[in-house]
Amino acid sequence: MSDTERDTISPVPVSPRKLKGDVDSSDDESSEIVNNGGTDSSSTDNGEHLGTNGVADRVNGSATDSEEDMEENEPQKHEPVSNGNGFTKDGEPEFKPKKHNMATAVDKEAIKEAYNEVMADKNGVEWAAFTFTDNKLGVTATGDDFDSFKSHFGPDDRGFGYIKIMTGDEMSKRSKFVLSTWVGPNVSVMKKAKMSTDKALMKEIIQNLSVELQIENANEFSMDHFKAEVDKAGGARYGTGVRDL
Repeated sequence: MSDTERDTISPVPVSPRKLKGDVDSSDDESSEIVNNGGTDSSSTDNGEHLGTNGVADRVNGSATDSEEDMEENEPQKHEPVSNGNGFTKDGEPEFKPKKHNMATAVDKEAIKEAYNEVMADKNGVEWAAFTFTDNKLGVTATGDDFDSFKSHFGPDDRGFGYIKIMTGDEMSKRSKFVLSTWVGPNVSVMKKAKMSTDKALMKEIIQNLSVELQIENANEFSMDHFKAEVDKAGGARYGTGVRDL
């Protein structure tokens, strides 16, 4: 090509839109969205395009409104992973109920020592009170006065009493031993239900007894009631001390 021909070539006009670069060009091309057989080439100046659902989709890489809603409504995931049958892959229940420690702890050595003191003679110990602190059964007190014995069994208490009752008359006196069970009216149903099992634990230690009493109310917690039950169990009542010939 000669210099003359080169000089006569007219420059090709360039569209101003092309000068903005490929990004704007690609935006214009991508703005045409097929909608029911037609096209929607409308676009906004801030880089947002209207989709077929009328929701603005951002082209800057951020999440759309519909995606944000899905993230907010996504259910919480719980571990461990379940097999869909209520159990984990390890065979354990997926949701375990909260466990309550209801096992009774028994202070066997202290109870046995108090038990032997009540059985002994002329040592000033006529009774022993065994009550619960939470789920632990131990010795509350020992003594000789019945009113003091009764004071350890209130409406909120549950436990056992071991007491020596003297029977007979001036010619024949014998010691009888009573194991009493007390459950106060304010004690919960679950703890009341455990008393039969707890009593079995007590009887493993306290084996020398003449009468077992279940005290139903405070009115029954009297020396007269205890003596009457002992006499009833013995099948004999002693009186004047004069023997029949």
